[in-house]
Amino acid sequence: MSPVSRVLWLKTTVIVAFCIGLLMSWHLWVGPRSYPKTPVSSLLPQLDAFVAHGLFAALFALAAAILMSSKPQTFIAAFLAIIVAFGLLDQARWQPWVFQYSFLLATLALFSWNSDDIGGQKRVLNITRLIIASTYIFSGLQKLNLNFIAMPISRDNYRPEVARRDVPAHFVARPLYDPMGMRIRG
Repeated sequence: MSPVSRVLWLKTTVIVAFCIGLLMSWHLWVGPRSYPKTPVSSLLPQLDAFVAHGLFAALFALAAAILMSSKPQTFIAAFLAIIVAFGLLDQARWQPWVFQYSFLLATLALFSWNSDDIGGQKRVLNITRLIIASTYIFSGLQKLNLNFIAMPISRDNYRPEVARRDVPAHFVARPLYDPMGMRIRG
């Protein structure tokens, strides 16, 4: 597969995955929900439901424009601007997948989108590989801490004496066999 087709598939995959994530978590973005919003600053205004729904719909319109455009930089910038605005208005929207897809889209926005720019295509692909690999490496490394290793799924069945006893055996192995944070019970 040529670099240009890989970049096009990357653009399609990232934007479709981002939209699926948005649809799966739409209550987080437009409400209603059972917990309050936590803006970055109390000076920021609250979005009313009509504006929030409009911006949320605009994300999908921009996603369609990104997919159809041969030079999508402007549409990507507008999409990311809305994501940033939503994030500033509520910190609960700072999900890891939002960061990952946003960084991937930002990388695509910085690409020239000239079909003759083979070097640029390869750089974009390498940068996105680095972003994805870094995300998963960090995810694994952050699990190498005593709190992650010693904490069972539920705090209801947490017994500190058992957790301390399990730490040495699981210190290295648990992040490898337990990537989703669930204890394997025998």
